[in-house]
Amino acid sequence: ALLFHLLTDYRYHYHYRYRYHYRHRYRYRYKSPKSTLKSHINMIPTNPNFTYPTNLELNGLESTLKRFANYPESKIKDEIISKLVEEIGLQGRTFHLLTKASLTQCQGTFSSSTSNIIQLLENFKTKELVNIKPDLMISELVKEFDLIKSGYKDISNTLQKISKEFQSHKSFLNNEQNSLNQSILNLKYSIRQEKLNSIKTGIIFGFGIGSLSNFTTVIILPKFDCGLTLFTSMFTGGLLGWYFGNKLSFKFKQEVLIKENQLDNLIQNSQYIDKVMDNIELFKDGVNLFETFWSRHHYHMISTQNFIHNARKGTAQISNFNIKSILISWERAKVSLDNYEMTVDSITK
Repeated sequence: ALLFHLLTDYRYHYHYRYRYHYRHRYRYRYKSPKSTLKSHINMIPTNPNFTYPTNLELNGLESTLKRFANYPESKIKDEIISKLVEEIGLQGRTFHLLTKASLTQCQGTFSSSTSNIIQLLENFKTKELVNIKPDLMISELVKEFDLIKSGYKDISNTLQKISKEFQSHKSFLNNEQNSLNQSILNLKYSIRQEKLNSIKTGIIFGFGIGSLSNFTTVIILPKFDCGLTLFTSMFTGGLLGWYFGNKLSFKFKQEVLIKENQLDNLIQNSQYIDKVMDNIELFKDGVNLFETFWSRHHYHMISTQNFIHNARKGTAQISNFNIKSILISWERAKVSLDNYEMTVDSITK
């Protein structure tokens, strides 16, 4: 009994010491994936990265965008082309109105709200976090910026759809051109064949008339040379065949002229589509610059909003470095909005 008690006690203490030694020795070396992921998530908000909104650089597209805002109607007599050009004009007017509205907002609400937020951030302290509410203004700006960037994105997407429809219509016109070219070649071949057949028929007819005339002449005047008469009859028959051949081929020639005019119109339409598609690409490039500009401002607002939200919950580290980083980003944002006013002013007139 004593031996059993000693063995049991030894196994208990050995097992307990082994587990305690193993867990405390390796607890910093080995961690479960769950605990590691949790600690990683908690570290994310403590290192905010505030991107600075940049200025809007149009890179010489000002005149192009003004033309987009006042795009002329098509003079091409093609229903599909006219409809698509009208859609471009509609998008151009939408772009003009949206840009004018965003400029008005920059000069009013955006400018004052940004200045107020910067002033609040300059007095930002940890203990005052619960007493200030810049996130209310930021929430309004987030909504406004989202509407503006979404508006430019819709314009860009619509222009892309218009470009695809133009490309599809151009493919149709190319097929029509190929069909007309083949039809014109066939008609011209038919004209040549008709002339040759008429001349051949005239010569054969002249030969027959000349032979019959010679036979009659030989019977009446045996000493008369009939070779000249035969030649004259064949020549006259050939001329008559050529004349009637031209008369018969006149209809084909008229049809060729009609198809050649149709072909010229199709070529002009295709060339016009090429020019319009080039314009669309330039318009898209300009609109995308506006979308990128407002997307960066929207992202900047969201980043600030998330930081303040996490700071209120206590999951984000509030330090002078973080506050200074936010403040610098907002000062850059204000400069960016001020420059926007000067950049787009000429476009909205």
